[in-house]
Amino acid sequence: MMPFFRCIRNKQFRLWCAALCCCAISTNSLRLQAQNRISDHNDIFWMPLNLSIRLNNQWSWNGEYQWRRDNSGRSRQQDLWRTGISVKLGATQQFQLGYAWVRTHPYGDIPIASRGSFSEHRIHQQWMSFWPSQPGQPTWQQRIRLEQRWLNTSGFTGPWTYLNRIRVMQRLNVPLQANRWYAYVWDEVFLGFGKNVAQNVFDQNRLAAGLGWDGWKQVKLELGLFQQILQQGKPVGGKNVFQYNTGPMLMMHWKL
Repeated sequence: MMPFFRCIRNKQFRLWCAALCCCAISTNSLRLQAQNRISDHNDIFWMPLNLSIRLNNQWSWNGEYQWRRDNSGRSRQQDLWRTGISVKLGATQQFQLGYAWVRTHPYGDIPIASRGSFSEHRIHQQWMSFWPSQPGQPTWQQRIRLEQRWLNTSGFTGPWTYLNRIRVMQRLNVPLQANRWYAYVWDEVFLGFGKNVAQNVFDQNRLAAGLGWDGWKQVKLELGLFQQILQQGKPVGGKNVFQYNTGPMLMMHWKL
């Protein structure tokens, strides 16, 4: 535990923790702004499945499928497939270029997919940094992802809409026992921009906390509580629609 106490005395570490707390407080403050909005609460269950294949000491291939469900796992919310090529930029930096296909289904009282399930194509550029890099110590991770998105909300034959979005995630891992169990907390904010984004610059915020197991050579597991606050792109009856989606998240990561 001594590395942990040395870490929390570090000034940079305390500043990052303060930033995360401010982000979480700003997220929860959205609940207090009830005027001119419609709230839609949903019980969700997400299960991301990740695969990383090391190509050499610098390059790796990443594949991902996310099984996202509503009604505590009984009905469909989204299906996401993502792939990318990553390159290390030193000991604590990484860059990734990737593609994703997303299928969104009708869910909730005011569904985003009001006309039925629709598809989305994404291209992303991603930068990640890790601090510090020594094993056995609490690790802070920052990820910035820029996405170019093409959505077809009116069906396969309808027009496609192009959107830009930036995502910023901060994550803290704290080792608990013999570097096998660890606790984690992370927060990610999504902001839309560009000519096709109207007044809803805030897209969504995701917050998660839980426990992880890294005792196997090639498999890592995480189980925690997850909250997603999402603002729909179009108002309903002159009011902005906010989804408050909460539930468990089970993550499995294979490293080859």
